[in-house]
Amino acid sequence: MNKSIELREQRAKLLAEARLVVESAEKQNRNLDSAEKESYDKLWADASDLLTRAERMEAQDAEDAKTAMPIEGVEARTAKPNEKNDAEKAEFRTKAMKKLLGYGEDRLNQEELRALAQDSSDAVGGYTVVPEDFRTNLIKNADNANFLRSLATVIRLDKAKKLTMPKLTADPADAAWTTEIAAASEDSTMAFGQFELDPNAITKLLKVSKTLVRNSALDIQSLVEERLGYKFGVVEENNCINGDGSSKPLGFMTASASGVPTSQDLEFASATVLDADTIKKAKFQIPQAYWGNLTWALNKTVLQNIALLKDGNSQYLLTPGIVAGESETLCGNPVKLSEYMPSTQTSGLYVGMLADFSQYYILDDLALQLQVLTELYATTNQIGYIGRREFDGKPAVAEAFCRLTMA
Repeated sequence: MNKSIELREQRAKLLAEARLVVESAEKQNRNLDSAEKESYDKLWADASDLLTRAERMEAQDAEDAKTAMPIEGVEARTAKPNEKNDAEKAEFRTKAMKKLLGYGEDRLNQEELRALAQDSSDAVGGYTVVPEDFRTNLIKNADNANFLRSLATVIRLDKAKKLTMPKLTADPADAAWTTEIAAASEDSTMAFGQFELDPNAITKLLKVSKTLVRNSALDIQSLVEERLGYKFGVVEENNCINGDGSSKPLGFMTASASGVPTSQDLEFASATVLDADTIKKAKFQIPQAYWGNLTWALNKTVLQNIALLKDGNSQYLLTPGIVAGESETLCGNPVKLSEYMPSTQTSGLYVGMLADFSQYYILDDLALQLQVLTELYATTNQIGYIGRREFDGKPAVAEAFCRLTMA
């Protein structure tokens, strides 16, 4: 059996055990005692760890499958002369990149600089447009760290610039019955506005020991790709959820007339307690046209409380995912977890979102700039790496979102 499936089955068993703890107390019409609560919390913590391990294993399997897959079904053939030349160029670029990361641009010769496409337009110098494979891997790591990118509509541009698109702000009135020779009724209600995305810069500085960098056993390129990608990804996720739209993305959990207004909020009956009826109502606050693409975004603390809720037939609302790649489903819709989703169940606070996240738009500037600082941290025997990306994000169609709030 696939290892990730085993982990998911183990997780399902732990969640079942957690439910038994709660049901035992419910049958006696009492709250959990301290020992039961400790047991319940541990079962949930272990279940969360198993899900993380399973998803990590599935992501690695998916990447391995991509690597092993023949391009367009064509079997490996005898290399042509130019294919060998391309391989040599790629190897040379990789060596030049490792030299850049280990020693800085001053140690690169002209051929190595050309291979790395140095950008001489910067007034102070020191920036390099990194090779496509490095940029692709870093962006992939950033995407993996931000759950929303797999669901949102991502637009990529070659250069950073504002993208303006027309947006329907008012539908035309209904068609009217008429006679054979009467004039058609003219519509006066349809209106258009503008939807703008303007990439904003995010940067991150990493510092790594020179001893580690110059250790031939260390893959410094992968280290920088992975850590910079992760740090970019978590900042992007946080702001796509909670950003205020001021020189940063407008998050879908931020009430705004330019994004998801308060008219899309659905309130629980209690200021502190979640209930099954409100969760089931959320789907019906969204037009049916979006139902086939709805996903929940929740914090794991909120999900843990939802896991206790049952419908009128005593069936739990939450169904654990068993098959590799599957997440939990809540009322039939998949669940995505984020530590940046709100977790506090207090009067007036938001606690979750159900949405067609393809109606959240992300605009990427593909250019990635990397600066290597070989001297600035010399006193601490470190090398600094500054990465820079530019992107923006915003909800495009408010009616595709339903935001849950405590009373």
